[in-house]
Amino acid sequence: MNAKKIITGVLIVTALAAGIWVIRKNQRPVTADAQVRVEEKIKGPAKAAVKIVEYSDFECPACQKAQVEIKRIFEAFGPQVNLVFRHFPLESHRWSGLAHQAAECASRQGHFWEYHDRLFNDQLIWPKAVNPYEDFMRYAGELNLDLQAFGACLADSRIREDILKEKTGGKELMITATPTFFINGERLVGPMELQTRASEIIRRELGLTPPEASPAAPSPEKP
Repeated sequence: MNAKKIITGVLIVTALAAGIWVIRKNQRPVTADAQVRVEEKIKGPAKAAVKIVEYSDFECPACQKAQVEIKRIFEAFGPQVNLVFRHFPLESHRWSGLAHQAAECASRQGHFWEYHDRLFNDQLIWPKAVNPYEDFMRYAGELNLDLQAFGACLADSRIREDILKEKTGGKELMITATPTFFINGERLVGPMELQTRASEIIRRELGLTPPEASPAAPSPEKP
């Protein structure tokens, strides 16, 4: 009787192992598009031919520098590209987590990109504050957001969990520095690679001529 139970148990374990193997065998490689998306933050036409996914940190100087090149890309290629922002706050930055939560709260009221720009534009100000909560509330007020809802959102642990989901997705892509970009799936790390390679990749994807050389930029920042 015991022997029968042992044999039955072995067969069940073997079947489960085989099932897991089949599932893993049929899984596709993880890509930027496969990650958990929390209230997708997208700039540009949703059906643009070229999609840029950015994993970024609002307190990261290299991420702030990259915004200049992103602006140039939109000026050069217009509706042929779009940009998707993904949260990747670094633990080494004191107020980065709260800044990302503020930006996500602004996103919930339809003003992510305006808040995004304000955080990067004031990057030399709010990170130095003893507590930037007042700065973040002031930015929300200047954008005419519902301040009561915004304040409640800043204290909502569920928003922090949503942000961490995006960062976890980035970790699954083996992201180790910010900013990291994926242009139609091709990885670029830091503002220098964005400046020197983005136009070439975009032009290739659009069937256009190669880009001109771009100037050097600061290195990406690692956690």
